[in-house]
Amino acid sequence: MQYEHCPKCGRNFFPEPGFYYGAMFISYIGSAFFCLGFVMLLHWVFAWSLLASFVALLIITALLFVWWFRFARAAYFYLVAPYDPAMTKAVDAGDLDVPAPKPTSKN
Repeated sequence: MQYEHCPKCGRNFFPEPGFYYGAMFISYIGSAFFCLGFVMLLHWVFAWSLLASFVALLIITALLFVWWFRFARAAYFYLVAPYDPAMTKAVDAGDLDVPAPKPTSKN
């Protein structure tokens, strides 16, 4: 689960409904390039058969699926939501009160 907002600066992690649809494109493009590169590396450089290369790809993809999905979400969020160091300094100084985030999300 994801926090509703950042515990350090208070930024809302769910600014609008459907915000993370862009993360699907990052995930799709990144995984496509990874899959192509992985199979080409195993098949052309290490001289594995195509079947062995694809079996290895399926195993690696199954192991990294959840991590890659979360990475794509974080990358998209940081791509479109700029970081404001002044906000973090205000929270650290006590000038801005940010409530403790809940570790579960309704979204």
